[in-house]
Amino acid sequence: MRQGIDPDELELARLVRFDPRRRLVICATALVGSVDAVVGVGAIDLGDRDAPVPSLVVVDHGATEGLAELISEALIGRARTAAGARAA
Repeated sequence: MRQGIDPDELELARLVRFDPRRRLVICATALVGSVDAVVGVGAIDLGDRDAPVPSLVVVDHGATEGLAELISEALIGRARTAAGARAA
């Protein structure tokens, strides 16, 4: 991988096969040259209502600036929204 990360099959499977009631995954893409490329991915477990923290955020720092923070904020915001909807 471009980031030098060598995820195992279980980690990759958790990104593409997950229960949306328990886990949220965001994938960021960008047009790089003439190809739509994945430039970031993040995941968060939805069980922690008080202080949700992303369990994974990986971005291509060479193609983006500030994307890790944007993905983290989006994941945390969505996790809080989901927790509020379940509490209501």
